[in-house]
Amino acid sequence: MQLHVKRAVSALLLGGILVVSGGCGMGGANNEGQGTVKPNTFVSPTRLPYTAHKTVPEDKNKLHMRSQSNMGEGRINRDQLVRIVEQVPGVENADIAMSYSEVLVGIGIDNIGKRKIIEKQVYSALQWQYPEYNYYVTSDVELHEKIKAVNVRAAKGYNVQMYEQDISALARAIAHSLTRN
Repeated sequence: MQLHVKRAVSALLLGGILVVSGGCGMGGANNEGQGTVKPNTFVSPTRLPYTAHKTVPEDKNKLHMRSQSNMGEGRINRDQLVRIVEQVPGVENADIAMSYSEVLVGIGIDNIGKRKIIEKQVYSALQWQYPEYNYYVTSDVELHEKIKAVNVRAAKGYNVQMYEQDISALARAIAHSLTRN
């Protein structure tokens, strides 16, 4: 009986010593000289879908793309999204136009009968990878051509405000086409 009591007291003392020596992480190796660490802090990723570099005065409102296919230095770019979309079964090709928070996705599909299913699969694949963006997916040929046209204009140097307006207008058109069908 005394042996069980001694073990129980020893276990309690050892547990107490471990709790006290564990501390609260004050001044430890993880945060030396950095102040208090907040465990639930969330840092938002950079949301620059394209990079506009400094311009000369005569074209200060034009959008200049560093690369026609690489739209930015942020978390994602068009090429990465196109690769994700083209891996979805049934998608033959994809074109993407991006703004700060909206991503327009035009897809060419191999089976028009499965159009809605493929659009939903593309949306799900993108939303799963990068949930911080609003995705507008369409397989409508006319809207897909408009997405391509926005990309062509952006690659040639495009007014930033006009680019944003085009993206917003196309997003509304895609959303309207989804609710209409």
